Amino acid sequence: MLKLLIAFSGIIAGFILSYLCWDELEQRKYFVIAKHILLVSLFLVESYFLASVVLWTFLALAVIFFALSLKFQHYLLEVGIYLFVSIFYFLYLSGEASPVVVASLLFLYGLPAGTLLRKP
Repeated sequence: MLKLLIAFSGIIAGFILSYLCWDELEQRKYFVIAKHILLVSLFLVESYFLASVVLWTFLALAVIFFALSLKFQHYLLEVGIYLFVSIFYFLYLSGEASPVVVASLLFLYGLPAGTLLRKP
């Protein structure tokens, strides 16, 4: 339960960070690059542990979400992607893989995603 709270506090911490360090939001490209790198690494870690049928379904959806995030910048899309990748956390609870890696990557992905929710 604590891992779940820590994983989902990343987007809240990123949103608070955007108010504390508002002058850093002028360089949004670094937050966008960090968000995309963490999203790709999250998908790679998740695809390593999933079964084949579930893997291809979620991998196709992941590519769609990644392409949408490259094209559009909207806060609902950011929250939707964050909720989509959080589904993997619940899939790991029933499997043999440890959800600690996914929880930590969710937290790290939430930091730049939450920071980008605020307009400069």
